Amino acid sequence: MPVPVAKVPFTTIGIHKAPTHLTRETFYANIHTLADAHLGLPPGKNILKYQLILPNDRLDEPIKALGLPAPQTLALTMMACETPEHFAEFFGHPDIAKSVAAAPEFQEGAILFSADAGVRLDRGSQEDSLIAEGIFRRPVGIPMEQFYQTLNQFADTFCALPTAQKNVLKYTMWTGNESAANAVDTPGVPLTRDPVVVVLPNITDGEQSIEAGMEIGGDAELKELAVGLESSGVLADAYWFCADIATKCDRSE
Repeated sequence: MPVPVAKVPFTTIGIHKAPTHLTRETFYANIHTLADAHLGLPPGKNILKYQLILPNDRLDEPIKALGLPAPQTLALTMMACETPEHFAEFFGHPDIAKSVAAAPEFQEGAILFSADAGVRLDRGSQEDSLIAEGIFRRPVGIPMEQFYQTLNQFADTFCALPTAQKNVLKYTMWTGNESAANAVDTPGVPLTRDPVVVVLPNITDGEQSIEAGMEIGGDAELKELAVGLESSGVLADAYWFCADIATKCDRSE
């Protein structure tokens, strides 16, 4: 059954890998500074919501136990605007272009794309919930239709597992589209049209969140699912990690 696309503002996701010469702490501090600088410039008025998603090591052990790819030092930016035109105006502004050019460590190997949100599970409050994240880029040699079908089947099966029904509050699957690439023609903006999927499960909130994450990671049915995902080939360019979310602004209400 098709998953309904959630009605959210025009949303873009940026994936920025840390340069090898920077520590995680320095990289995260720098991207906070860059986000604050962007929001403080005149085109920052176009941004309804701006979040940084920053990996931590809280679920590294259960992720490794599932045989999923080890996390890398990277940062995700999620920006929401009213329209693609507002997004294009933001990146087309000379002040933003100057700011981006002055921070090359965030551009090398980076990708930026717009995405649609499909919500598989939504069971209410997310305050204090543990955030997990999966990033999948389509590997060379896997047809686009097969790539999406495999990840959709995994999401459906995972969300139906008893451990997910017990421990996962929300499961959102962000599927990349070409709207941002079609709207922006500013040089230097690392827009991609390649298929990218970002999944964002929220695990039970409160003090039990780590225990819930460990329980999910140790689930035998999920381990079997992970083996199937590995054999499908879609994990060739993928990352799983736990993350902290820093909301830099929220004018979306």
